[in-house]
Amino acid sequence: MKRILLLIVLLFSPLVHAAGPEAAARSFYRQMVAVGELRDPQIRRQVVEQLMGDHFDFEGFYRRSLADHWGTWNSEQRETFNRAFQKKFIEHLSQNLHRLDRLTAARVSYRTVQKRGETAVIAQGQVEGTSIAVTLFLAHTGGEWKVCDLDIAGAKLSRNYRGMFSYVLRKSGFEGLLARLNKSEKVI
Repeated sequence: MKRILLLIVLLFSPLVHAAGPEAAARSFYRQMVAVGELRDPQIRRQVVEQLMGDHFDFEGFYRRSLADHWGTWNSEQRETFNRAFQKKFIEHLSQNLHRLDRLTAARVSYRTVQKRGETAVIAQGQVEGTSIAVTLFLAHTGGEWKVCDLDIAGAKLSRNYRGMFSYVLRKSGFEGLLARLNKSEKVI
């Protein structure tokens, strides 16, 4: 019953778009942890897709992770890549969010900092006696604060993808990257 109520709240409630970066980060974090509690994989995938659509700035992430490549692609290439990447990313995320169930009881504190001209919110939590820091990088896009990157204990999402993207693009070009993203096996 608790899971059904959670699903109803996440899917059918109007999502509150936070006024500032810290409020946006809190909302994103709380909703990600809540989605991790959903056990039905299809429902979890639907909720992850909506959550990422509402709170994640994919274009900002692409500028970070694809660096010079993103700027050289035409609009059709960008859209094709966006569809393939989002599908794979949401699929991967929804399959692994259940691992966040340990975080439901975590006490989290937040602080906003400016890092090299960027707005970052650091969520510091205690899980089973271990301190975990997650830095959410936010961009003000379309009148809203959205997450465009994150760093978990020094592992920055865009940096990890940048290495993989650059390698595949050098080796196989744009078509090779799309082929890897469209494979059914785990590639990201």
